[in-house]
Amino acid sequence: MNRLPPETEQDAALTKLWGLPPNEWREDCNTTGRLKHWQLTKEHCIQLHAEMKAFFGGQESTIEHLPEDLKEFVRLRRKDYMALYSLLFQGWREIKKAIDRDQLDIFEPPQTPGEMLIKIIELEAAGFFLQAFPELITGNAHSDFSPRKTYLMRSEGRNIQKALALGKLTSKQRKILDKHKEHLGRSLKDNWGSSMRVYCVMACVKAVKGKRDPINRELIDYKRANSDLWEYLYSGAHPSKPAKGWSWVNGELMEGHARNERT
Repeated sequence: MNRLPPETEQDAALTKLWGLPPNEWREDCNTTGRLKHWQLTKEHCIQLHAEMKAFFGGQESTIEHLPEDLKEFVRLRRKDYMALYSLLFQGWREIKKAIDRDQLDIFEPPQTPGEMLIKIIELEAAGFFLQAFPELITGNAHSDFSPRKTYLMRSEGRNIQKALALGKLTSKQRKILDKHKEHLGRSLKDNWGSSMRVYCVMACVKAVKGKRDPINRELIDYKRANSDLWEYLYSGAHPSKPAKGWSWVNGELMEGHARNERT
């Protein structure tokens, strides 16, 4: 069962969500594609705000009017964030130690688990919004997304995890693993929210002293919630689904196959 943040931090999280993305970000949208992406980011935040507000208040969900697939996505995001908060709460002492030890450079370092959750929500929203500005991340004016490659990477990752558990990693799998690590490194560099999330989770993983450690119990619940969210997202990339890739090129979204996707 997920732990809830104090009411003051519940209110702060809802206020932050309602204000995302800031209007200042909209002023940077110099193309039609970027303006539409700002609006999409706003819609995502408003939907999550509504779901979390109802959850905090123990009320009926107010997102029932949404299409089933979108409704499920919003609910899984809420469950993921609440499981993350429970983990942050349980492992907060260890997370703070890690931040101090590594002298992590964080603007206005969060002082509580709730503040850290709010910061991660804010940074992950920024990461999604900045998809429309690839030049700010990579220096290139374009970026691509390929459902097929995403699904294949997920499948390869599962097989590698099984092989690692058995201690039977082939040379081919080692090369794939190195490629995945490189991709993950770029992804984390490109998304500050994901970087902060992974940092906190890994601090908790390193602090676990045994199966009965309270942090370990929260880790199990978090991994389940996070896996459910990602399984849902990856299911849309299955080759049997009609999903197509997309590219951002000079501030405009080109929908269809990604430019580097092979059909």
